[in-house]
Amino acid sequence: MHGYAGMAVGVVLAGVLASGMGPGPTRLGLVAVAQAADQSGQHGKAQYVAPVAAPVADSFRRPAQPWLAGNRGIDFDSPPNTEVRAAAAGEVVFAGVVAGSRHVVVLHPDGLRTSYSFLANTQVGRGDRVEQGTVLGVTLARLHFGVRAGEEYLDPEALLVAPMQVYLVPDEHRGPAEPRIERSAVARLLRSVARRGGSAARDGWDWARDQAEPYVSEARGALHYLAEATPVPRAYRLYAGLKNWAQARTRCTPISVPAPRLKERRRVVLVAGLGSSSTQGAIDDVDTDALGYAPGDVSRFSYRGGSVADRPYGPEDTTADLALAARRLREYLATLSEPGVAVDLIAHSQGGVVAHAALAEEFDGLDERLPEIRTLVTLGSPHRGADVATAAFMTSRSTAGESAENLLALALDNGIGPTSPALAQLSETSSFTRALRDKPLPAGIRATSIAARGDLLVAAPRTRLPGAEHVTLSLPGLFDDHAALPGSPPAQREIALSLNAMGPTCEAAGDVLGDLLVSDAIGWAWDAAGAGLWVGGRRLDSRASRKSRVPSGPMPKPRRAPSGRPRR
Repeated sequence: MHGYAGMAVGVVLAGVLASGMGPGPTRLGLVAVAQAADQSGQHGKAQYVAPVAAPVADSFRRPAQPWLAGNRGIDFDSPPNTEVRAAAAGEVVFAGVVAGSRHVVVLHPDGLRTSYSFLANTQVGRGDRVEQGTVLGVTLARLHFGVRAGEEYLDPEALLVAPMQVYLVPDEHRGPAEPRIERSAVARLLRSVARRGGSAARDGWDWARDQAEPYVSEARGALHYLAEATPVPRAYRLYAGLKNWAQARTRCTPISVPAPRLKERRRVVLVAGLGSSSTQGAIDDVDTDALGYAPGDVSRFSYRGGSVADRPYGPEDTTADLALAARRLREYLATLSEPGVAVDLIAHSQGGVVAHAALAEEFDGLDERLPEIRTLVTLGSPHRGADVATAAFMTSRSTAGESAENLLALALDNGIGPTSPALAQLSETSSFTRALRDKPLPAGIRATSIAARGDLLVAAPRTRLPGAEHVTLSLPGLFDDHAALPGSPPAQREIALSLNAMGPTCEAAGDVLGDLLVSDAIGWAWDAAGAGLWVGGRRLDSRASRKSRVPSGPMPKPRRAPSGRPRR
């Protein structure tokens, strides 16, 4: 077994689920533990090793009920900034933020999953292959280490001290799951940690609230659709847009004034959007040479951390947790610090949201490692959420809708799953968007948000960024405004004006009114489509549920007693 010659193997039955005696792998939970020794009686080396060199501060305690206190893992008394290493070789199936803290989950060849929780940062991403001892990140303080076989949380200490253990894991749990499923398992582990020492009543309430969260989000989306069906939100957006235009008239730049090039040395970091890759992204269409940047001062951020020159990435990397992408961007910016040289950020679509989060979401601009950030320019970025993302989330809340979205994702084959964390976070009603949309940028950063009038993916009203100049451009052509925006001459001019601390190009009132009406109609159309798909999917689910309860075949005739009267 595992290539070790001369081993005698004894199998010890450890336990089964109450319903796990039937045939088939789907009925199995934790089934067996195998311990091995060589012929001399010496135990072999353990397959798993401790992720940190620190004593155990709190041991495994399985909760008696899902909502009661316990500890589904072990806590190591590790000091801050301790390197956390993979307990064994495997594949990273989750690396991101859950409930405000950072976690990594590694799937191993034997089907077990190990989790590493409460990290200060992570150095791996979903899909990365790691070896035993690979650094996954560093600790904030105590490290919480968990082990899971299918849905069963195991005692990690037993795994670390035994020479070799074999767990029979259900087939459906032996491969990477959807990110939302991996996230849910981490959340279950966190609930047991958070409730440690709490009262049963409070624990039960917290557990019930966590279980209700998806339904609360769905209800929030339904209320959003009901509000958008009235003229009030559209009237307010029209008023806000005209007010912004009136204020901008005092500082706008006439179209006759050419946009200058930069007169000083600056660095620029380009941030691409959802579905981009190292070799493909609309952000690459920005003419940085014409703006005045030296070729050596231009770099593009990698969603795997660093720059694309150092760590190439694929479309699937852009679908991970946006908070993780923001932290990686911030860490990359810290490497660019150079005395006297400011850094600009130019971002497209989702990239603008990542840049905003990196500078404002949880850091408040107080990180002394960062260089001077002079300018942020975002292009078609859904700072207030994207209507299409809201529609995707609401549609996925029904079984019929989720199935349709999965089929569409397979047909498009672009690496963007309908239930990916990033797409869910870009919804107008997501907690991520709601927390971020009103956070201003740190003082001293000049920001400009540029939208396209005919952008079918991100309507112009959704691009509003607190404290930023707002510009809506009319581009030639149809249906491609979102992708064409970064490389368009009008956008190039607005970027140059922003970099040189000049106001946006002056617009006529009629053009502004037309921009507002067209872009708001696009958002309304997405809301109508999303509401229709959500309601339709729920109705299909309800119809299928009713059919499953109706017995098939003709109804049996009532039997009659000899007297001719039906039996009672």
